[in-house]
Amino acid sequence: MATYKIRVATGDFLCGGTMDSVAITLVGTQGESPKFQLDSCGKDFSPGAVDEHVVQTERDLGPILLVRLHKERYSIFPQTRWNCSFVEVAGPGEEVYRFPCYQWIVGYTTLELREGAAKTICKDAENQLLLRHRKEELRAKQQAYRYKEFQPGWPKCLDVDIR
Repeated sequence: MATYKIRVATGDFLCGGTMDSVAITLVGTQGESPKFQLDSCGKDFSPGAVDEHVVQTERDLGPILLVRLHKERYSIFPQTRWNCSFVEVAGPGEEVYRFPCYQWIVGYTTLELREGAAKTICKDAENQLLLRHRKEELRAKQQAYRYKEFQPGWPKCLDVDIR
């Protein structure tokens, strides 16, 4: 049995908290954990709050590579946005992994976060999971930030659909 201590920080913004259900999956070099609900009694994920949770897995996952945050519907409450600042995971050996987020999570979605260790692609080449995550992240950004030609001879502009 391995025990992980998780800290989830919510941004200190007006309406930065959420009433939605938030779950986490830890992905390590030795495997991944099942999805654990991070909700407890009372209001979780309030603006400016740092919520602490304890997660137990059947075996040690090794060094933590990724964290998946799952934002899902909770009961009859309407969907809300959530500003997640960061996630910290303290492993069984007391090593602490920090996963910066600093973004609004809109809708019911799953967000994969990698450790904020400023690793280059050369370091990711050692692990196929991190390499795949980097490629998917690059593909998503290329799709979100496309350019098109407005008129021949003019500078390129952002390819957005304005209605």
